[in-house]
Amino acid sequence: MTEILVHVKPGKKKNLILRKERGGEELFVEIKAPAKDGKANLELVKFLKKELGQQVRIKSGFSGKDKILLVGI
Repeated sequence: MTEILVHVKPGKKKNLILRKERGGEELFVEIKAPAKDGKANLELVKFLKKELGQQVRIKSGFSGKDKILLVGI
């Protein structure tokens, strides 16, 4: 299991990993869903699960744009 720091920009035109830093342990991600009612969080988890090919779960940062995710759980 790995922890990664993710900076999320919700409400964008498409889901996209903008850049990776620190060997992929820090990601900057744009998400289509709005930051409302947990929609951006749900879409972020689904998108990164598909992109990374591993299970993903939010550890902290549920209500903010900066999150710590657990990958490979």
